[in-house]
Amino acid sequence: MRIATLFIACFMFSNLFAQNLDSLEAKMSKIHLAIGQGETDDERIAASQKLEDFLLECFEYEPCFEHEFDEVYSMAAITSPDGAFRLFNWNIPNLDGTYSYVAYVLFPKGEFVKLEDNEPLDGKDLKEVYTSSNWYGALYYEIFPVKQKKQTVYTLMGWDGNNALTTRKVLDVMVIDKKNRISFGSPIFQTEDEQWVNRRVFEYSSEVQMTLRYLKPKDAIVFDILEPVSAGLKGQYAYYGPSMGHSGYQLQKDGKWYFIAEMDMTRPKDEEGAQFQFPPKVDPTKSRSNVNPLTGKEN
Repeated sequence: MRIATLFIACFMFSNLFAQNLDSLEAKMSKIHLAIGQGETDDERIAASQKLEDFLLECFEYEPCFEHEFDEVYSMAAITSPDGAFRLFNWNIPNLDGTYSYVAYVLFPKGEFVKLEDNEPLDGKDLKEVYTSSNWYGALYYEIFPVKQKKQTVYTLMGWDGNNALTTRKVLDVMVIDKKNRISFGSPIFQTEDEQWVNRRVFEYSSEVQMTLRYLKPKDAIVFDILEPVSAGLKGQYAYYGPSMGHSGYQLQKDGKWYFIAEMDMTRPKDEEGAQFQFPPKVDPTKSRSNVNPLTGKEN
């Protein structure tokens, strides 16, 4: 009888927690659009703070780690493939064309870490190590665990709106120690000149879309080769865009990503495993403030 009573009580509490999460998600879904559509920067920041407050309330409930949050589609809620953590992440488009970012890392037992957006994402700082208190800010959309001896580190792919002229994508590593302290950067990416760096940063015109993603059929990270529209504009990234070719990274047994100058993107004869379609490109005629970079759709 006691076991049955305990089971019923657990079920009731679980159902109550789920209802509370649904209620909080409904509140979040009503305010998240204001982050990108507020008339002033202050209005957008205030809406982001409300979203953040509701998310922190969600963290108080154990089912939050499994909750989908489908109604808040401008917020990324990505679980690492090994179930070690969940990443909640969104951006605040400022009226001057720049972006700010909010991110939380939630662990299965309810502990969480906030990433503080205090540093610019600079393509020159490829050997810097950042912590949760001086994070550079990005909107992450893919996580790939990498085994390194007895430790697992996490390859991240992210988007940064940067400014009105250029956009950036970042390929980075998140390291979590035994006390759940977080750092970004580890020398596991090989460059074109065979150096090892902590991350890769790709900068290009805000009028185009660049592909950077893990492709399972290739078992590799694939990205567009970026080139200026003319040789005389080398280094002026507002004039850079994807060429017809692709480069990439292949993971080796030492837990490092080795650079591949030219990836063969032709379809293999086995069509079933040849899904090379990239996400829809963002229409550059749309206002970037109203486009969710995770989906390419208007908010």
